[in-house]
Amino acid sequence: MAELHIWVGNFESKVAFEEYFSQESYFKAWSIYDNEPPTGKEDDDQEPDPELRCQFCKEIGVDNYDEDFIVLKYYHKPQKINMMLNDIPGDTSEFLKLCEKHEIENTNVLIAYENHDLTQKDASQTKKIIYLGEIAGLSDTDDKVSLITHYLWLGKDAIPSEILNSLEGDKELLKDNIAEILGIKKKAIQKVNYYYTDNKEKVDEIIITNVEDYNIAEKMILKADELGVNSTTNLMLEVISDQYFEIDKNEYGLIYIGSFLENE
Repeated sequence: MAELHIWVGNFESKVAFEEYFSQESYFKAWSIYDNEPPTGKEDDDQEPDPELRCQFCKEIGVDNYDEDFIVLKYYHKPQKINMMLNDIPGDTSEFLKLCEKHEIENTNVLIAYENHDLTQKDASQTKKIIYLGEIAGLSDTDDKVSLITHYLWLGKDAIPSEILNSLEGDKELLKDNIAEILGIKKKAIQKVNYYYTDNKEKVDEIIITNVEDYNIAEKMILKADELGVNSTTNLMLEVISDQYFEIDKNEYGLIYIGSFLENE
């Protein structure tokens, strides 16, 4: 079974990140050793000094890493874990669990390395980056977990006219309006699902009746209960997206309940 070693961390610059993994000096020394004739001097004819290896290789105790089996990803600014899932070449649900275990919320580098000879003990010796553990590679999973995320809002006592007006029109216009209010691109929205009534109804009944995914609906109800929101409302707004985006909880004049990832 192919297992991927996973590391995350934060580097001050892309230059520093590339330097941490650069084997250029080591390879150059080996090229000279392999291709140039011996000088006859013992010191000059020795194999290249292992200290020329990149810092990553020295820390995990390997001579070299195979570029065909490693993902080296640098982000110019720290990313939330959910924003990195498309770059994980393996079981993203396992990745999320490892991040939760290590309390990782933001990072600007991701390393995924398939090396059957590398033990977790050796992999965990890195100092500049944090070793999370191993996850199953894509060859051992049917597919990555779904990245579809459901965002839920409930109405307050008075629903802003901007929100009510945005719910008018066909499906495409609805997406346009909601995207503009949220400050995101329309293509990020797969579907807008809402329920509005003049008279308030029970929150749990509205959610369970109008949210198509039963598992998501249950999570929404539990979260609403946990937040202690009113037991009744006259508006439910659900936005479904294949992207993760930040939500300003204090905007839009609604009660933001949270985001809910499918298959999580």
